[in-house]
Amino acid sequence: MEVRIIKFYAVKQGRNPGIYKTWPEAQKQISKFPGAIFKSFPTKAEAEDFINGKSGFGNLTESAPKTDEIIVYTDGGSRNHGNVAGGHVKQSDPAAWAFLIIKDGQKIPGTGGEFGATNNRMEIMGLRNALQYLLDNNLNHERVHIIADSKYVIDAITKGWLAGWRKRGISKKSG
Repeated sequence: MEVRIIKFYAVKQGRNPGIYKTWPEAQKQISKFPGAIFKSFPTKAEAEDFINGKSGFGNLTESAPKTDEIIVYTDGGSRNHGNVAGGHVKQSDPAAWAFLIIKDGQKIPGTGGEFGATNNRMEIMGLRNALQYLLDNNLNHERVHIIADSKYVIDAITKGWLAGWRKRGISKKSG
């Protein structure tokens, strides 16, 4: 039996913006294109939402940051996601995370990386390190508006996964 993962690749900024069914097609649109903006999605509707500037995250609400809020942008990525049939993240695969905190017009960047990490780990590390910065600088009592593109990270917070992970000592239900 052949298992095939279907993805849609949305190219928001590239040679020919649009939705592509294969990575090689999308890659042609972004390779060596300065400022390319692209992302993969499990459904065509989510890819269309991305191109049209909609969140595509189900029941989350979209809101503009308030002027008195700290704005936190987070992201993470890995060269090899390891989520293709037979694919695994190798110890030599580079991965990175980043955050940008904006408070009172001041921009505070943070970034780091490691080898052999998954995309999800890097998405989490971007948010974790931004929150750690806020805590270390006594900003943890202020309103924070977080902007993240990772459904995994957003679901961990909004669907209560984080509380369950903490309760189980950060392990899966299966151990």
